[in-house]
Amino acid sequence: MRLGDRFLEILSYESPAGRPQPADHRIVDQGIMNVGLGSRNVPTIRALMTRVQAAGLKITTPVVYGEVAGTYVVEPDFFIELVGIPAHLDKSYGFVPIGRFVAPYAAGDAKVGAP
Repeated sequence: MRLGDRFLEILSYESPAGRPQPADHRIVDQGIMNVGLGSRNVPTIRALMTRVQAAGLKITTPVVYGEVAGTYVVEPDFFIELVGIPAHLDKSYGFVPIGRFVAPYAAGDAKVGAP
């Protein structure tokens, strides 16, 4: 799926078929918290929240606080976060890197996937 100058790949495994899901299953049962869709344009996210509700999808109580807006779309088969945060608030919301995610390789370590 093309999203402007970015791409989002969505796949489904059909073979082999997975186990049937129980009637009350949620995506978080598999350890997947959620997929998040965000924008720097907060009015765009607020409009999207309105469109999602108008389409009959369930959302949590929207959070609209100062320059920030967000909610979760909570449906039996998916759980999606919608959030709008201006760039100047990145640090306040934990979007500023604090260091390397992967420890640096030590001498003699295998370099599989090394940068």
